[in-house]
Amino acid sequence: MTSGSSQGPVATVIERKLRAALEPTQLVVTNESHLHQGHAGNPGGGPDAETHFRVLVVADQFQGATPEGKEGIQDISSNE
Repeated sequence: MTSGSSQGPVATVIERKLRAALEPTQLVVTNESHLHQGHAGNPGGGPDAETHFRVLVVADQFQGATPEGKEGIQDISSNE
């Protein structure tokens, strides 16, 4: 499950990598690049920018995990 009806190539790759690595029961990848217009990495803030994402992952392997578990998510998607 993803948010939005169409995704750009970066969001698509992030979703594919997270699905393969975590086998989530729920996955939502939301492009929030428009909220970071003018920041480093997104100076133009164009509508097709893919620089900042919010990711919601529900997976059995996170049961009982602390919020610090997000580093694992960042490691999986680090090249994107």
